[in-house]
Order: sequence, then structure tokens, then C-alpha cells
Amino acid sequence: MRTKILSILLVFMTLTAAAVYASGGSASGGSTSPATGPVSMDYWLPIHPNAVQFIQTYAQNEAYAEACRRLNMKINFIHPAQGGEQESFNLMMASGDLPDMIQGAARYSGGVMKGVQDGVYIELSKVLQKGAPAYYGLINSSADMRREFYDESGEIGAFYTVLPYPPEPVWMRAIVRDDWLKEFNMQPPKTWAQYETFLTTVQQKKPGAAPLYLPLSSQAPAGVQAMYGGFNIFPGWFVTDGKVRHGNADPVLKDYLTLLNDWYNKGLISKDFPSVTQQQVWSLFDTAKVGMYWDSVDNSGSRTRNLDFAIQSCPLPRLTEDTKLHLTLNPSRRGGNETAIVATSKNQDAALRFLDYGYTAEGSMLFNFGIEGKMYNMVNGKPVYTDYVLNNPLYQTENTNYILRIHFAPKLRVSDLEANPSVVKSPESVAFRNQWSNDPNEDGSYFLPAISLTAAENTRRAEIMANVNTYTDEMIMKFIIGTEPLANFDKYMAQLNQYGMPEALAITQAAYDRYMQK
Repeated sequence: MRTKILSILLVFMTLTAAAVYASGGSASGGSTSPATGPVSMDYWLPIHPNAVQFIQTYAQNEAYAEACRRLNMKINFIHPAQGGEQESFNLMMASGDLPDMIQGAARYSGGVMKGVQDGVYIELSKVLQKGAPAYYGLINSSADMRREFYDESGEIGAFYTVLPYPPEPVWMRAIVRDDWLKEFNMQPPKTWAQYETFLTTVQQKKPGAAPLYLPLSSQAPAGVQAMYGGFNIFPGWFVTDGKVRHGNADPVLKDYLTLLNDWYNKGLISKDFPSVTQQQVWSLFDTAKVGMYWDSVDNSGSRTRNLDFAIQSCPLPRLTEDTKLHLTLNPSRRGGNETAIVATSKNQDAALRFLDYGYTAEGSMLFNFGIEGKMYNMVNGKPVYTDYVLNNPLYQTENTNYILRIHFAPKLRVSDLEANPSVVKSPESVAFRNQWSNDPNEDGSYFLPAISLTAAENTRRAEIMANVNTYTDEMIMKFIIGTEPLANFDKYMAQLNQYGMPEALAITQAAYDRYMQK
């Protein structure tokens, strides 16, 4: 349970950021004065698909460009090919030709702290107070925050997104056509049985339309997580009553796979779902060739706003209407986008200052809202987006997240209900995000907190999980489409044991137990 002090602190920082920015100030301890001379740094990070439709590099992102101008820095963005991020990362590490900063630093074999131990990344605990005071102040603002951001030895290897609290409403849901619901005389489905009824009706009344395109982990991992969550498991690590579990090595997985295999055999799941991209699914849905798919409600709401039909999002699936779901609202304050500074960088002080900027009041406003006077204006003490963001003639509102502001980055993140243009564009957009957010049967009590593994533990677990993940990806697909009978599920579990899954569970359990004792 997070303390009231922590909640009040973040509310205070969010509300006062605008006032500090407007007065030309900076966050406590932060500095935005230009460096003595231009500093050029290399920054390796993936670029979002919604960005590459319009820009080639984040150097063309207007918020990043403005940050560089204010800080008197030049950032050379290095973007790996989409879908080949891990391969690109591995080749970069093998070459020894490393940039100054790396976002996605946990791709290092053994994790961020193994990278620190191996001398690839710098350890930050001794340099943050002076070199990145805004970030330092945030992650040391309470015992709960320190527990999440530091490992057991008091070290930290990366800048992480600091998430808002309370947790934001669920943003990934099943999407359907509202006119089809009305035609079928149905409400948005809530239970697995109601979902099946809807899909069966699509199959019967809309010949030629695929009832459902399943999300893939590589394209819509949050969609996969939401579907797993309907059985109160997770396609990764989670914890129940103090016991660490992994959804792909859990007996409950068989119930989930049995349902999907049954739907696949009935023709309710498109036969070509493994080979279709998210963009193709959007096109099929827009042309009435798909009955249901999983997507960000913000993205779908923005993307379909000008089409000739309305959409509906659905409550998260569950076994019965009163089933309690425990993997919906993640209470963690430490987000992703972990960004490390490379030990061989000759610009470590400048890298600290650049990365710290996203946690200052001024930088947080820029990263979350864009440039004042162009992207937003202050109205009654609150940022209000301009038409340049909300009605830009060049791209849809959702794309502005990656072109005019910085959606995914190490920063103090402001809630989407305040900062995501697709959400705040209209009262209808806010209502669409919040539509099912008052469900008393949803919480985040099964989420595994931001535990820290030792370098040795991380390396060993990564070795085990490399084999486990390859095997589970292959077998889960086979179980769904029926090329592997579910009668062999016990053999599947036995093979996971052969790969060392019990040891991986024990390692994670030990790290969780240490976390709880901090």
C-alpha cells in the first residue's frame, strides 16, 4: 500500500509543474541553464510505429528538439529496426561501439545491474544527487519509492519512468462496433461466455468477417496480458498470497488455452491471426471484416473518430460477472523505459543532465505536453491543448504522442487523463477511457512489485527464461491452433521443469521476499 505522503507529493508535483514552468523556474535542485558549449551525444532507443509514419527520427520530434535547444545539446538518435530491437542491441554490444545513452537497457543479458557489474553502464547512486537532482529527489521521496527504485545494496543502474499514482484506468480493451451491438441487441460482453456469444453472432450474421483477431505478444502485449488476466494469471511474473508465479508455467494456463482452442476450432478466431499485423487488423476492422480486436482505447477512439460508425470498448473478460480480477491496476511507481548511461561515454555529466530534465518541472511539462504557446496554453492554471495538437491536418491525434510530445521516456509522467491528447481531446474521449473504470471487482493486488535481482540471479534466470520463453511462445501457439493437443499439457509443464523453471521461480521468490523485508 502506498503512503498518503507519496500520493500527496506526486499530486503536488503535477499540479505545481505548470506554475513553475510558467514562471521560468525549474524543479527543486534541477537546472535548465545552457551548457558552456554544445554537447553532442548518441542515444539508442526504439522508435514507435506511430511515429515512423511521419518522421524518420526522434530528432524530428518537436519536444525532443526543444529540449535539446534549451539544454544546448545535440542528440543523435539511433533507432533499431522495428521488430529487430534485441538483435540490434546484441550486435551493438558485441561491436563495442556504444552510444552515450541506451533506452531499454534491461535488454542486456542479465539485466541492468549485470550491465553495471560488467562495467557497461555506470552505477548511479553516487552521482544522482549532484548530477540529476530532480530524479534523485523523486526516487528518494519516501521509503516506498526507494524500495522500488534501488536494489538491496542501495544501487541503481538506470533512469526509469516515474508513474502517476493512483494508477491510471485500464487502456487496453477489446474493441467492437457499436452498430453491430445494437443490431445484435447486445450489451458489450463482460464474461467469457458473453464474449463467445458475441463472436458466434458475428460468425452467423456477418459472413466473411472474422469474429476475432487474437493479439500477439510481439504486437499488442498488453492485449495478451488483459486476456490472461481474465483467468487471474499473467504472461509473466505475478504474486498471490506471497507466492511468486509465472502465467506460462501455471496450471491455470490450461483453462485459458482450452477456451482459445475451442474458439479456434469453432472458427471464432481468425485462422491467419499469427501472420497479420496490427495495422492490417485496423484496416480489416474499419471495413467490417473483423468483429473484435484488442487495442488501446485511446488509439482506437482517435483512429475511428472520422469513420461512419461508432465503436465500443468492452469490460475485461472474466469467468462470472462478479469474478474479482487482480491484475488490472498496476500500483507500481517504477515504470519502464529504463535508460542507462554507458561507462565509456565521455559525456556522462551531460547525459545525467539530459536525462534528469524529464523529471524537472519544466522538462516534465515539455515532455508531457509539448511546447507552451504552440502545443498548449495555460488556462486557469492548467495546460489546454491547441488545435496544432488536437486538429493537426497532417496526422491523427494519437500520432501527436510521438511527434509533438514524448509519450515513452524516462520522465515524471502525468496521467493520460490530463496529458494524452487522444484522451483529453473531448469529454467523450475521457468518458471512453473511463467507461469501465469504476468496476469494484478490479485491482492490482497480484502485480509483482519492482523487485531487484542480484547480477548472478539475473544472469541465471535469464539463461533459464531464454529457453522457457522460446518454448512457451511456440507451444502456446500450437495449443491454440490445435497442432499440439491439450492432452499434452502435462508434458509441456514437465519440459518447463527440465528447462529449469522451478529454479527461476525460486530465484524470483527470493528476490520478492527480500523486497518485502526492505
